[in-house]
Amino acid sequence: MTTSTPSAEFGRTTAGIESFSVKAGTNDFHGTAYAIVKNRVFDANSWFNDGYAAQNCVGVAEVNCAYKKPQDSKYDYGGTFSGPVRIPHIYNGKDRTFFLFAYEKYQLHLGQVTVSTVPTAAERGGDFSDVLGGPVPGGTTVAGIAYPVLVNPCTGQPVLYNQVFDPATGVQHSPGVFCRTPFAGNQIPTSQFSSAAQKLFTGLPLPNQAPRSTDVFGYTGNYSYSAVAPNTNTTYTIRIDQNISDRSKVFATYSTRQNYKLTAAPDFPEPFNNQGFVQTFTTHYSRAGWDYSFTPTLLNHVNLGYNRTNSVNLSSTLGSSLTATSAGVANDNSTFYPTIVFPSPDQPSTLGQQQNGDNIDNGIRINDSVSWEKGRHSIKIGVDVRYQQYVSYQLQPGHSEFLSRSDGGRE
Repeated sequence: MTTSTPSAEFGRTTAGIESFSVKAGTNDFHGTAYAIVKNRVFDANSWFNDGYAAQNCVGVAEVNCAYKKPQDSKYDYGGTFSGPVRIPHIYNGKDRTFFLFAYEKYQLHLGQVTVSTVPTAAERGGDFSDVLGGPVPGGTTVAGIAYPVLVNPCTGQPVLYNQVFDPATGVQHSPGVFCRTPFAGNQIPTSQFSSAAQKLFTGLPLPNQAPRSTDVFGYTGNYSYSAVAPNTNTTYTIRIDQNISDRSKVFATYSTRQNYKLTAAPDFPEPFNNQGFVQTFTTHYSRAGWDYSFTPTLLNHVNLGYNRTNSVNLSSTLGSSLTATSAGVANDNSTFYPTIVFPSPDQPSTLGQQQNGDNIDNGIRINDSVSWEKGRHSIKIGVDVRYQQYVSYQLQPGHSEFLSRSDGGRE
């Protein structure tokens, strides 16, 4: 069993310690290169996709099948090059000045088929007769007693599953009891359509698949969308080392990473996509250090560092021409396509998203330590100064979220 004694040097942490190092160049030039390649040619389709492809893609070319093998390509390549700094006829850095340069690029394109629920053509014309079900029970059977069905006090008729009520007919039947009259045949007259809603739904795709399920609550899963979530990550690192003398050595290193990705594959074409917003993540790490040996047993090490990370999250509909304001909704200044939420599980899927934030993290590090070897003892003393600044911006100039209402829609 191995045990360790906590060190005051790492006293600010209660978790694990991670230590990173960047190798230095040498008197000889060295280089490495590598590449990893993967794509969907070697993949099998998922069990789910295979099953639905057999139902919906008979006689259809794979390229046109919504349940084809999702795109799955991965490329990871890069290399390093290091050695002495040499400028012909000007400077020879052998035994004195060294460099290292490293580069890596990672590209991942991961496909996904998302199944959602969208209104049918008939429903978009106000006809909800296809989902009108039977009477809604007033309760469950308890101790062998079946409770009666719900009755609309306005009409004296049973309340039906997915029944749509006219919001213009609300009356108070008795103290604390309000009711409305259902639309005849569960069909909403086009004269009562909201002009704003009609504009916001312009271009929403129609169903392209047979529903996964149909029951008294309606239907689910009648639309599938195949999309890709790209992720590109590029990293650079450079280091310079200088031997000033046998006792004095300095180094400087800089690393940066630029990462661009969609956080998930979209579930709808724009601007209706509700998942997979754009995220750009950039990091900058720089270090400079100086080692000075006063004696063979007394060493001083100074380290200066600066860190910066910047994470920007943007909705793909930012700056869309189709907004709540453009559709005619008053008192809204959002520059996004609004979020439209249908709370009931048997109703259409959520549409739209709103992301417009920036998270910036800056850090400065100053460390100085003295190591002293005295006989059988090792002594280390020093100072550790840290400055951290974190800023989070949420730059949404407004927010629009619309909920479907059971008192004016399906019951």
